[in-house]
Amino acid sequence: MSCRKRRIKMRQLFLYMLSGCFLTAFAVAASGCQSDKAKQGKFSEEQMADFELPQRQNLPAPSGGFVLSINKEAITVDEIISPMMGALGPMAAGKDFRGFAQQARPLVAQAVMSKAADALLYQQARKQAADSINEDALDKAAQAEVNKFVANYRGNLPEANRVLEEMGMDWRQFHDYQKRLLLTQYYLSQELGTQEAITHSDLLDKYNEMKDEHFSRPGQIQFRLIDIVIDKVEVDKAGGEASDTPKQAALKRAEELVEKIREGGDFGELAKKYSNDAAHRVARGGLWAPVTAGSLAAPHDVLDKAAWKMEAGEVSDPIEADGHIFIMKLESKREASCEAFEEVQGQIEAEIQLQRRKTALDAMIDRLIRQANIANMDTFANICVETAYRRSTKIQ
Repeated sequence: MSCRKRRIKMRQLFLYMLSGCFLTAFAVAASGCQSDKAKQGKFSEEQMADFELPQRQNLPAPSGGFVLSINKEAITVDEIISPMMGALGPMAAGKDFRGFAQQARPLVAQAVMSKAADALLYQQARKQAADSINEDALDKAAQAEVNKFVANYRGNLPEANRVLEEMGMDWRQFHDYQKRLLLTQYYLSQELGTQEAITHSDLLDKYNEMKDEHFSRPGQIQFRLIDIVIDKVEVDKAGGEASDTPKQAALKRAEELVEKIREGGDFGELAKKYSNDAAHRVARGGLWAPVTAGSLAAPHDVLDKAAWKMEAGEVSDPIEADGHIFIMKLESKREASCEAFEEVQGQIEAEIQLQRRKTALDAMIDRLIRQANIANMDTFANICVETAYRRSTKIQ
């Protein structure tokens, strides 16, 4: 399997596992936690920018037992890098360690931070739930999630198992991981469930902020076309004089066709007989599929410009462009616009809620990481990078 396909499958699994509230949690854990406040390791972010990573090929022997301790929970190097090898492996190809580390370390550091946040949130969830956890019910709920995962692959167990292996998990680990997700998701829903009311003013402000990028609808035209290619015109058959050039003969034919159409002639039938356009469009009576404003390349871009000056049903005069004479009948046009506020109000409200949850979760995880004071996180990330490089290049 290619690296790109592997990353797509891993992403599909990641999105499946972190659906709903928990997807929001990890989206922030992976990005929002990179603030300076959250960095409590040996080196600051500024110091890390100047940190001289090893440049030698004969790296020191790895410490296989090195783990990152999050209170009483241990995160191993393998837990971090195994799910990432599909992406990290190609990075090492043809690079010395320094080049690899410069590219890989930000990704590894992000994965370490996300894993630490996962552990801290789970610990808080268990602490809050305490004796109220019904392990049997939690097991059944986790199994239901496992079944959903298999169903996501249409019951193809070998395929689902292969994806799990790429993520560095077996079925028992996946089941246990689902239990963690469910418990943590419940905890987050309790902690982040209540939000300040969203006002109409909030919605309008957000609509104006988002509308150009998210709610704009570009202009669109649809037309029929008779395309007369000048070099294909036979002068003696185009109604011209013997002394006419092919261009003059093509223009005369186009003018005659426009006159016939405006007198009631069938544009589609004339297109089938006289147009040199692509065969599939000629067969449809010259009908083009709808075209987004500004998307036509030369020489057809002249049609875009002409269409916006016409009304639906109108037939153009002959239009000359780069060896072609065009006759266009405008079928329809839609001006550029934005979806109305009322049409997208629900989407806007959901976006505001999502952003507020992210902000609240960012603050929560920032606080948990500060309190945990994980002083060796940078060292652990460096060891993960070194181990990934060795594994990719088979250095012992």
